[in-house]
Amino acid sequence: MVELPGSFSLSDADVWCAKGKEAKVHPGNKYLASVIEEHLEEYNTAVTKLEKSFVVSKIIKAIRKEGGLFVRHVRGKWYEIGSRNEREKIGQVSQCASTSTLPDDDVVFVQILMNKCLLT
Repeated sequence: MVELPGSFSLSDADVWCAKGKEAKVHPGNKYLASVIEEHLEEYNTAVTKLEKSFVVSKIIKAIRKEGGLFVRHVRGKWYEIGSRNEREKIGQVSQCASTSTLPDDDVVFVQILMNKCLLT
């Protein structure tokens, strides 16, 4: 993890990697849930790890395009979690969603999965 400057302020585009209601309702986390939901079918039909990795890259790009970072707040300081952790966490949520019954267009369901699988 890379410590962010003391002037860092969580934006609506950032993905806050944390448990709890505040993180769950954060706009960046809601956006991530919708992006994962949009790419879930593509992830599920990907056969190889390389294909799945390509889908994860698309999800990360969508967050970055909006100016978002994947961040964690630890002991009063903000940290960017780093690309390896981003990929791992998005892969975890996608995997959880792949093995679960996903209701049609249910972003709330993906948010619940994010809370269980991603934001720890």
